[in-house]
Amino acid sequence: MVKIFFDADVIFSLCYSNNSQSGANKVIAFAHGNKIDLLTSYLVIEEVKRNLPSALLSRLGELLELFRFSIIETVDYNLFNKLADVVNEKDAHVLAAVIQSQSNYLLTFNKRHFLTAKFKKLNLKLQVMNPKDYIEKVIFEST
Repeated sequence: MVKIFFDADVIFSLCYSNNSQSGANKVIAFAHGNKIDLLTSYLVIEEVKRNLPSALLSRLGELLELFRFSIIETVDYNLFNKLADVVNEKDAHVLAAVIQSQSNYLLTFNKRHFLTAKFKKLNLKLQVMNPKDYIEKVIFEST
């Protein structure tokens, strides 16, 4: 089964947007209709909660529940330590959760944070893209 991991910035855009035609909303609708697993991590959710206005916290809960996000509760500390040198240390927990969950895609608006030379040397079966890229390269190609 295909697994898509959502980074905090994409979840932010989902919380702020009421536009069903936004890239992130289109990805969620496509995934929901095609039995694709949506994932994020506890640490990502905590980051979103820390930075989201309190008026939008209920929207976050609704999105996570409505679209049945699987949540990676804990990140493998050893894997995190190994990845702290591969990507920015602030993003290592995201990459660790993505690898742990065996996700096929990481959706983020900060691709440059992940697509480092050291990341590319890992040869992961993981595509890092933003929602627009996912729509153009995955959704349109599959229809």
